[in-house]
Formats: sequence, structure tokens, C-alpha cells
Amino acid sequence: MPGIKSKTRVSNPFSSRRPVLRLPWQGDFTLPPYIGGDDHRHRTISPSLFRLRWGLRLAMAAVAVFFIALCAAQLLSRSSHAAPQLPWPSILWLNTVIILGSSICLQSGLRQFQLGKNTSARWAWLGAALLGALFLTGQWRAWGELRQAGYYAATTPGSSFFYLLTVAHAVHILAGLILLILVTGLLWAGRLRAQSVLPGAAAVLWHFLDGVWLFLLVWLWFLR
Repeated sequence: MPGIKSKTRVSNPFSSRRPVLRLPWQGDFTLPPYIGGDDHRHRTISPSLFRLRWGLRLAMAAVAVFFIALCAAQLLSRSSHAAPQLPWPSILWLNTVIILGSSICLQSGLRQFQLGKNTSARWAWLGAALLGALFLTGQWRAWGELRQAGYYAATTPGSSFFYLLTVAHAVHILAGLILLILVTGLLWAGRLRAQSVLPGAAAVLWHFLDGVWLFLLVWLWFLR
């Protein structure tokens, strides 16, 4: 009608209805893995999961390149400097068993979580986090054994790289442990649902760091 202005809604090109990664105090901490309904033929991966997957892959690739560069530097240093054999802290074998046990607990907890058995999942994740903390305590004990034997970070090139590699790995384990504690707290608070991808991402990162330790263990044993 004349004299009546029609209201036209202008769409905002910068607005989006993508799933939002909520913080723990903002409610349910769930990243939906797929969007598009129940029919799997029409579902597509959610933007949140897509970003999480690629972010995790890039992070693991960066960590792998970092440790490969350190190992290459150790090889170059070993070829140019002759040094006595570094004493081997025996507790490193126990630490390896501990961190493998942590991965087993974590994978079991993830499986229980996906099956909806939240009580079992909570205890399994708590056990994995405790074993991760025990691993870091064992690493501290290993450094203490070296110091008691008179080997410090600047004593020999071999001891320098031993400290550098193990401390760098411990820092990454500490970061992974903080993530495990976060997920464990969310599980105990009941803020995660079976379709959440956060526990799976945390488990993948933890297993990756366990694999890095197994590589470093073999590497340091043969180059000590």
C-alpha cells in the first residue's frame, strides 16, 4: 500500500551459524561431529570438527619436526665431538611402562565414554591423568640420577642433548596433561556428551606424545 514502507532484512555476510566451541562455564562442552540431520548420506563434517582436526594435525606435525631437528643436531654434534658414554637412568624403563599404562587407561576411558558409560570413563580418565603426573615425577627422578652421577646439562654434548630432549618432551607432556585434566573435570561435571569430539582429540594428542617418548627412548639408548 502507498505510504507504507516495506521492511527488508539485509543478511549479514559476516554472521554464521557455525557450532561454537563453548567454554566449560558456558554450558555443555560439545563439538558436534556432523551437521545435516540424521541421514548420513546428507551429513557433512561440522566446521568446528574440521578446524579441530586440522589444528591437531598441524600441532603434531610441528612437534614432530621440532624433535627431528633436535635429533639431527645431536647427530651432527656426535660426529664432531667424542664423549664418554652417558650413564643410563634405570627409572626410564619404569617411566615407559607408566606412560603406556596411561595410554591404555585413556583409550579404555574413551571407549567407555562413547558407549555412554560415564562412570567408568571418569575413573579411567582420572587414572590416565594420575599416571601422566607420575611419569613427569619419574622424569624428574631420572634427571636427579644423572646429577648424582656428575652429569649436568653442560657436562658433555651427550648429557646436553639428553636433558634437552627429555625436558622438551616433558614440557609437551605437561601441556597434554593439562588438557587431560580439563577433559576429566568436564567428565566429572557432566558437561560432555557422547558425540563430543574433545575427548577423542585429547586422546589422539596423548597417544602421539607417548609415541614420541618411545622414539626418544630408543634414540637416546643407542646414542648415549
